[in-house]
Amino acid sequence: MKTKWFMNLVFLAAFLIITGCDERSPEPTFNVLIVTFDTTRADHIGTYGKSDALTPNLDELASDGVVYERAVTHIPITLPSHSSMFTGKVPFTHGVRDNGLFSLGPEQLTLAEILKNTGYETGAAIGSFPLTSQFGIDQGFDYYNEHITQKYEDVHGERTIPKHQLFFDERPAGAVNEAIMPWIRYHHNKPFFAWLHYFDPHHPHEPPAPYDQSFIHDLYSGEIAYSDEAFGMLIDQLKQLGVYDNTLIVFTSDHGEGNGEHNEATHSLLIYNATQHVPLIIKYPNQEHAGTRIKQWVGLVDIFPTVLDVLGLEVPEDIQGQVLARADQPVDTNAEIYLETLSPRFSRGWGEQRGIIKNEHKYIHGPRQELYNLIDDPRELNNIIDQHQALANNLKSDLQDYLDEYQITGMNASINVDSQTLNTLRGLGYVQSSGDMVDVIEEKLSEAGDPPQDHVGTISIYSHAKNLLFQGEYIEANRYLQSLLNLEPDNLAYLELKIQADIQLGALESAKNHLKSLPNDLHGTLSPAKRLSLLGRIALAQGDHNSAQRLLADAENLEPSISGQLQLATIAEQNNQSELAQKHLERALSLEENNVEVLNTLAINHSKRGDWLAAEQYFSQAIEHHPYHQLTHYNYGVFLYEVADYESALKAFEQAIRLQDNYPKALFAIIETHMALGQPAKAHHWYDHFEMVNPNHTLFAKAQNLLETK
Repeated sequence: MKTKWFMNLVFLAAFLIITGCDERSPEPTFNVLIVTFDTTRADHIGTYGKSDALTPNLDELASDGVVYERAVTHIPITLPSHSSMFTGKVPFTHGVRDNGLFSLGPEQLTLAEILKNTGYETGAAIGSFPLTSQFGIDQGFDYYNEHITQKYEDVHGERTIPKHQLFFDERPAGAVNEAIMPWIRYHHNKPFFAWLHYFDPHHPHEPPAPYDQSFIHDLYSGEIAYSDEAFGMLIDQLKQLGVYDNTLIVFTSDHGEGNGEHNEATHSLLIYNATQHVPLIIKYPNQEHAGTRIKQWVGLVDIFPTVLDVLGLEVPEDIQGQVLARADQPVDTNAEIYLETLSPRFSRGWGEQRGIIKNEHKYIHGPRQELYNLIDDPRELNNIIDQHQALANNLKSDLQDYLDEYQITGMNASINVDSQTLNTLRGLGYVQSSGDMVDVIEEKLSEAGDPPQDHVGTISIYSHAKNLLFQGEYIEANRYLQSLLNLEPDNLAYLELKIQADIQLGALESAKNHLKSLPNDLHGTLSPAKRLSLLGRIALAQGDHNSAQRLLADAENLEPSISGQLQLATIAEQNNQSELAQKHLERALSLEENNVEVLNTLAINHSKRGDWLAAEQYFSQAIEHHPYHQLTHYNYGVFLYEVADYESALKAFEQAIRLQDNYPKALFAIIETHMALGQPAKAHHWYDHFEMVNPNHTLFAKAQNLLETK
């Protein structure tokens, strides 16, 4: 395996290739760091009043900076919200209106592009699929790390259900740090702009240990707490590098989470403050204005001009953002914050929502109009539109004037119509075929369609069913899905999840019947490849490996995927077709170079065949590119143990434990290896650690038996 110094040399060489040997010497100025927590409500941060929040690092940032108490996202959806942050424009002027269906056009000027042209090094690491470069949000970044990986094992060392087909691919905040910290260290002696995106608070809520236990009744807050810990590690790195004081730090979120308010479990379909009110904390260079709290309503579009203003750069005129106040001042009663979600229309075929916040009131326009006093009624429980119709009419007029003032006539909607992406979104349930897909969106107030408020409860049940399916609670998931199908028997998204649940429960005839009921065309929920893939899974569950292999291969020929190639490789191995398995794995690796699961599988397969050199090569490659992937270190340790290199095996197992101290397979392996080395005292030491961190696991009992019998 390559030594640490060699890996660092390779890493630096890679960055030289990425960033080029540019000798620019910009005038010394402040660094800029923007950190976005996905799906994070303001009222779940300590400094915003949640007394039991575990967010010490964000709270400390607040004491060093300015807290904007009433910050609002313009749209409760990841990609368009970040597009607003980085362009200073509301969605209808930058053109991104939903995840996956739209991309940020190259004509849009981003903050990263401006800073890059000014002499900044620009780097980013993102946590999930909606922000990958195919959607244009990477514009201006020299280094854009988007290697989204899935978690394959839980804290007990057991295989988890793959997230594809259920949720967006993501990686944890710690892995995002891992992707950007070396870049920051390499560039910290020159002006840099870095953006980190932590996706963890997004559903499904599955915080790592110990937050999964300490927040067992509030996993959402547990994920925010875990993200706060990762954020603290990032801040510590800046302080160690001596650049914290000289860095403008912006922390915010793209949107909040419904958490059941107004019957919305998640986000994107409504524009109440549960999903619109987000945290915004800015630590200005040298901690200027530290401890200030601003009570005025502000929008995320204001981040863009504020950063430019702090750096002394010219602010473009064609934006909607305003430079944020940095000291307490009277509230601007004329300030207007625009809100929208067109997702109910695009993804479900219902009506859309647009809104405006002005002074203490919010007006929501759509198939059902609403008016709220946000000071007296911050949770928006009392719709006062009937008592204040004149005020509602005035705000409606203000909203239409806002649209008229800023819209770009005939602007193309920048719809990203890639068929594979669209099928992925449909398969995930984010888009249904009844959605309204148009090339040009008219920016006018509409009352057409069903009020999304009337349907959002059903979507919450659907989200709950997805979570149950992901967690392996197939019987409960099936019960919820059947209740949904009783309401909408032809709903394609519900039917597809029902098929998946039936397969897991062994109800294969039911799965076949539901699959037959799905339309066999390109505009339905399933692409031909997805249909073949599901038929293959049914055949596999029936034990018909030949048919499964044929169907899955046909699906992969239409739409190759890493998960599909891995599944075919597994079947080939079971059929003693080693060469065919190798071909599938090599094809998977061609789809994503350095994919950690593929590299692990290749290494293990070569090890089983006695090809130690090839196994070592693939393990080295996996560790070089994924140094924080605990399963890789564990698998490498197993390989070293099998070739009787016990000392090296111990080092690999111990590295896995450093990454996850209650990792049962690695703990048992360490005990077993020490016993093989004739070191019972050391084995008992690790046994004591095992007892302290994970005594209920079956491998702990096995370790106990091992020590008692030797």
